[in-house]
Amino acid sequence: MKKMLALLVALIMAFSLFACSQDTSNKDPEPSQPSAAPVTSTPEPSATEDEEDDIPLTDAEALGFPLADGDITLTWWWPLAQEVVTFIEDMNDNIVFRELQKLSGVNFEFITPSPVGIRETFNLLIAGQSYPDVFKTMVYYSGGTVKAVEDGVCIDPTDLMNKYAPNYITLINSADDYRRGCYTDDGRVLSFIEVHDRKQASWSGLLIRGDWLDEIGHEMPQTIDQLHDTLVEFKQFTGEAGPLQLGSTGVFPGNFLIGSLYSSSTFLKDPENPDKVTYGPMTEGYKEYLALMRQWYSERLLDQEFVTRTESNFPVTSLLSADKLGGYIGIYNQAGSFYYDTGVVQDPSFYLRLAPRPVKNIGDPIWAGMTQARIMNTEGGTISTDCKYPEIAIKLFDYFYSEDGALLCNYGVEGETFEYDENGQPWAKDIIVNNPEGMLFNGAQFRYLMHTGPHLWIQDREDLTATGEAAKYVDLWEIEYPGQLPGLSLPGDLSMELSGILVDINTLVEEFTVQTIMGLRDLESEWDEYVDKIKSMDIARAIEIQQTAYDNYLAR
Repeated sequence: MKKMLALLVALIMAFSLFACSQDTSNKDPEPSQPSAAPVTSTPEPSATEDEEDDIPLTDAEALGFPLADGDITLTWWWPLAQEVVTFIEDMNDNIVFRELQKLSGVNFEFITPSPVGIRETFNLLIAGQSYPDVFKTMVYYSGGTVKAVEDGVCIDPTDLMNKYAPNYITLINSADDYRRGCYTDDGRVLSFIEVHDRKQASWSGLLIRGDWLDEIGHEMPQTIDQLHDTLVEFKQFTGEAGPLQLGSTGVFPGNFLIGSLYSSSTFLKDPENPDKVTYGPMTEGYKEYLALMRQWYSERLLDQEFVTRTESNFPVTSLLSADKLGGYIGIYNQAGSFYYDTGVVQDPSFYLRLAPRPVKNIGDPIWAGMTQARIMNTEGGTISTDCKYPEIAIKLFDYFYSEDGALLCNYGVEGETFEYDENGQPWAKDIIVNNPEGMLFNGAQFRYLMHTGPHLWIQDREDLTATGEAAKYVDLWEIEYPGQLPGLSLPGDLSMELSGILVDINTLVEEFTVQTIMGLRDLESEWDEYVDKIKSMDIARAIEIQQTAYDNYLAR
């Protein structure tokens, strides 16, 4: 029944080796399968592939389930995604948690904040000094998980994890990028992080009107100049409306176009010295991006009302349905005839094609972009100091990294959300990929599975449901970005210091970016003053903090 996942744990090292061999930002040799020895400092992997059978636990029974007899209740702080707030009240309606309660004998109560104003709601909860037993993420805590532990909001579970979380400890010791992403600089493990079995290609990129390309007789644009010429031709369809959607900050999601100009909207590796960190919005590449966007805006190739748009991987559907939009940065599963099939547009010839990220010259690298690392350290399950049963909470989290738990999180329940094919491969049913309630694919995963959160993410669940035009995203957007920094963690005090420095800098950058694109600032005469202003706001200290974090990451 579980043919695909039966070898998951035994083969995790193979997945790790494959994925990391594709990662140019991490060139250290990958270790073989390690044992799950207790961690007293950042571990040095030493086991070999012959020890694969020594992995101690793979299922609920081995973890000691059931853990209770209905006499224990844990409270979970677990926000809902915007896509599902009209469909469910909390995660008790989610299959993963429904099944986990059955298996464990533990009752769950959920604190489910609204996606609107979630940070303020979180801050009020913390200020009340009465905490839920577990948090899905501490991304809203100023200073992050490390600071939450320092402040006595969350426990340091390192010792308990070594005893009660063998699946998770074994997994995160199995590869350099896992270890670097999950351990602190001083060798602690403070949270259960979303770990992917292999890297995902960038799931967001340029979607372009394929039916219009065919009508004007253009090939798919490969360079920035070709994209410009295509947008010029698209104006015959959009009229005065700029055919390319841009968000209110003046930058595209995932560093689209900026990364092709050796820059980024945030910190990145210096193109002249990749061992050093620099700040993208003060580089010459960013200046070149602003000049390009100013030109395109003046030619009405960009959405003229971009300052009113949200920063989203979705199109403004009113523009799309009115044929006023020729391209936008979106998610791969919106490709093809998706918007016609869902009734957003009425033209049966409507078709969105996935486009490659354009470069200045064919063969140029794309320095920075949207890197999907195998560690999503913004999704880290933590245990509060108010939790009376931390051992039970740890065992529940650890189940999400077991063979059975990974199957449940990624596919749900056989017959309800997935079926096995003739090769034993789980395939999502229509309730996920063609939801009868009208939920998009991402929303259905939030609704029924564990779409984001602390668990072992099996990438096949995404790729196997991508068909037709959407399936091309792996080949088109599986890009190595040599200048992209990995996910970096900081001690609480440094994290707060960095955030404090960047508050005013980010405001300055956004204002200068938007005003320059709209022609309200003169780029050539005001650029040096803008850079000097950033320097005066202590950007050198912010770069120093990021450099230290990057150096420490490589040293783990």
